Amino acid sequence: MQSVMGETVREAKTERQTAEGFVISHCYFSFPTASNSIILRLIQAGSGEDRRSPRQVWQETFARDL
Repeated sequence: MQSVMGETVREAKTERQTAEGFVISHCYFSFPTASNSIILRLIQAGSGEDRRSPRQVWQETFARDL
């Protein structure tokens, strides 16, 4: 990240939560210049009977009006 952003990561925080049949993992990368900070979100299918694919979640969230 340093070579791309031109700054060293000051701090990285991770969080993982399960909701509505899928797992969401967040990683927040803090840089000395606040506007360069990045949030990376990864959505994966859950493991229970109510599991949903990331494609399904995306379509329900963003593509329903298309």
